[in-house]
Amino acid sequence: MLLLFLGTFDLQSQTQCILGCVDEPQLDIITVEPNECVEVVEAYVLIDTEACFETQTVVISIENPDGTTSEITALDEGSGVYYFTHEYQVGNSTYTITATEVGTGNVSTCIGVYIVLDEQPPLIVECAQDTTLTLNNNGQIIVPDFREDLEIEDNCDYGLTVVQTPAPGDLLTLLNLQTLTVSFVVTDAGGNEAECEMLITACQLIVECPEDVIIDCSESTLPSNTGEPVIVDSCGEAMIVIEDSTEEGTGCISALDNIIRTFTITDAQGNVEVCTQTISRTDNVAPVISVQAQDETVACGMGNEAAFTAWLNSNGGAVATDACSAVVWSTIPANPELSDLCGNTGAATVTF
Repeated sequence: MLLLFLGTFDLQSQTQCILGCVDEPQLDIITVEPNECVEVVEAYVLIDTEACFETQTVVISIENPDGTTSEITALDEGSGVYYFTHEYQVGNSTYTITATEVGTGNVSTCIGVYIVLDEQPPLIVECAQDTTLTLNNNGQIIVPDFREDLEIEDNCDYGLTVVQTPAPGDLLTLLNLQTLTVSFVVTDAGGNEAECEMLITACQLIVECPEDVIIDCSESTLPSNTGEPVIVDSCGEAMIVIEDSTEEGTGCISALDNIIRTFTITDAQGNVEVCTQTISRTDNVAPVISVQAQDETVACGMGNEAAFTAWLNSNGGAVATDACSAVVWSTIPANPELSDLCGNTGAATVTF
């Protein structure tokens, strides 16, 4: 007969293995001390010497809760007593004791389960921090894996599992500024649990861009006049950066460049939207004569043509300006005219 004693060598604590058969597993249960993860157990395998097992090799194979396997050869202390010690981990350890008779090779085995209970739950020192996530164009987010963000302490450094709900990778449809609770359940090797929660705030940067505009060249080109982006929703405060470039204009005011205005909007979450606006300028205002042409008397006769020509070339002394372009003068006797590049006209009257 093969007998196993766990703990002190006390007949009241023996676990019995029947020679030559494997009965229902023997159970030994112990609760680990606080802040401890393993229980050091001294055990004895007792061989009934009357069963003719005079010389034995006793090997104990233990499947540990962390997935490893321990192989122990017990020490022969004589009189059929074989001694071994093992650090049993929290959880269920299945052990198989194999006694082999030297010479004949006869084998006797027994199987048992040693259970180390852990009543100390894990401690969540810090949960994952609340965060803000950006919705895609379909109003959805992919839930990240926040489990690594938890700071956890436990008396055992193995067997911890963390379950996150909603699970990492879940695709969820949310409203702008809607909050989502993410929960975590931490379970240790002893089955003890601890829980914590974090919040996700869903947000989206939504911008209405200004339309292209055509303004008179006399008007202001500032965004307050030509149009600005409207921030409908954003993830926190949004900042607008404006950059202007130019392209050659077309038509009667090709000398006036169009303004290509780029608005870059960035919110506190780092989301970016870009608006591009073209500002074209036209000329709807006639030139302004600030000084009227002066009458000029030129005597008839040879030699006076130069003075007359000089007077004509000076537009009779008239002065004109235009808000958009240069002034073009055309002088026709008795009706000098002026115009701008868009054909807007004015006139200065002279008398001959």
